[in-house]
Amino acid sequence: MKSIVSAEMKTKKEGALSGVWAVAWRSFVYMPLGFAVFFLLLCLVFAAIIPPIIGAECLLMGFWWQGAALFAFWFLVIWAWRCFRIGRFFERPRYYV
Repeated sequence: MKSIVSAEMKTKKEGALSGVWAVAWRSFVYMPLGFAVFFLLLCLVFAAIIPPIIGAECLLMGFWWQGAALFAFWFLVIWAWRCFRIGRFFERPRYYV
């Protein structure tokens, strides 16, 4: 008489472990990429907002060289944003009906 359970059937434990491993390896691969993209976006926001504030404070305190360098950096970021149309990559896709 044959047994109902064959050797090829997975137990619940093996099935759960394969599911955990499927989630784990994707986390190991994609989480660093997600953190890198998040860090890049965060840097873009800070590069657009923070330098004029700190540059104005430096100019008011008499640190002319540092203030001018921050404003030059800020103008470079804004120029690159507009010249290379970086903002286009952050738009929502158009929905065609």
